[in-house]
Amino acid sequence: MNKIIFITGGARSGKSIFAERLAVEFYCKLNIANKIAYVATAVRTDPEFEERIKLHQERRGDDFITYEEPLEIGVQFEKIFNKHQIFILECLPTWLGNIYFTEKERKDKTIKADISNVLSLFSGKFDTSGNNQVEEIITDLKLGRIKKNNFFDVKESDKVLIVISNEVGMGLVPEDAVNREFRDDLGNINKRVSAVSDHSFLCVAGNILMLK
Repeated sequence: MNKIIFITGGARSGKSIFAERLAVEFYCKLNIANKIAYVATAVRTDPEFEERIKLHQERRGDDFITYEEPLEIGVQFEKIFNKHQIFILECLPTWLGNIYFTEKERKDKTIKADISNVLSLFSGKFDTSGNNQVEEIITDLKLGRIKKNNFFDVKESDKVLIVISNEVGMGLVPEDAVNREFRDDLGNINKRVSAVSDHSFLCVAGNILMLK
């Protein structure tokens, strides 16, 4: 069965490292030739952010291939879906921010279409009845160890989508309407993705909590 995995948390909580480690575990489990597809939504805006991107790419290594797509993630996934088995989408808040900055007037339509297109590629091909079979995953981010159980019960024909997002609604209420709208939009997107995912995780200070 295809798998959708949703990972959320705060900034610098360990989300990306955890997602990459999971992707590599699945990659090794499936023993496939195609590289892991990393769909990056970030826009190269300044030298400091360029350096961040460079460090992320160096950390991922040769097992990954990066596709940069700030807006039309649905179109991008349709293009590459048949080329890969393992996918990471990094990340929903950056993608949503890009929409706010560039095409605010058609924001709602864009969000609905792109999220639906991405999820439909994966979610129509798995049975959610087995969601509660997983007991636990214990992760040591520092050493990169992941205890394996039936969470990794995937076959060579299966595809895995790992979606990374942020929790932005756990602090103070934003003082202006635009930021409150962004918080609400991202919260609703997170709920939608988590609802169709096989497994959801919350990262807090490098600790991984399995939500489902």
